[in-house]
Amino acid sequence: MRLLFLDFESYYDQQYSLRQITPAEYILDPRWETHMMGAAVDDGPIEIIEAEDIPSFLRSFPIEDTMTITYNALFDNCVLAWRYGYVPKRMIDAMGMVRMLRGHVLKGVSLETTADYFHLPAKGHEIAKVKGMRRAAIMGDPVLWARYKDYCRHDVYLMREIFNKLAPEMPPAQWKVMDLVLRAAVEPQFVIDSVMLKEHYDDVVNDKLELMKAAIPIS
Repeated sequence: MRLLFLDFESYYDQQYSLRQITPAEYILDPRWETHMMGAAVDDGPIEIIEAEDIPSFLRSFPIEDTMTITYNALFDNCVLAWRYGYVPKRMIDAMGMVRMLRGHVLKGVSLETTADYFHLPAKGHEIAKVKGMRRAAIMGDPVLWARYKDYCRHDVYLMREIFNKLAPEMPPAQWKVMDLVLRAAVEPQFVIDSVMLKEHYDDVVNDKLELMKAAIPIS
């Protein structure tokens, strides 16, 4: 199975951000705009996928042979599913791995905090410079756009380094459990007991008929 490390960058502002609303509200909001996606396959180079190229990029990775690794998969994998219709064979959350395996020694599980814990290069804060800026406006400043892409690449680098450090410690059974938990959000489904519902429907209909029969006619 191919390992696909991914990180999305998207528009946000003071009111429209993951600090103010839920991931579902944020991703499905009409204000959504993909800025770029950082990607790396296995141990290969880290690329920046332009927003318009993301669908064709994803089509080159058969879902039955792909495992995505993201940092905060509740966000990135929901973006993949709800905005691009892509749900891989298995989803892994590197942040969830940190919470499981280092949560007892860390004050938080953010990428910045975890990178510091593992003595990795600092995360950087270029994301703050594009707050409230649409993609076209950022690209209009070539220096800012270049730094923003470097920031995205660096996030993927940090995520992959953290994943590689913690993967040997993950109990084998937990890979599937993590995927199932994520899938409940990424692909929410109702399991309906149709037999029970039919029986309840028949009971309601019969009860109403009995009430009608027992009703006293009004002349």
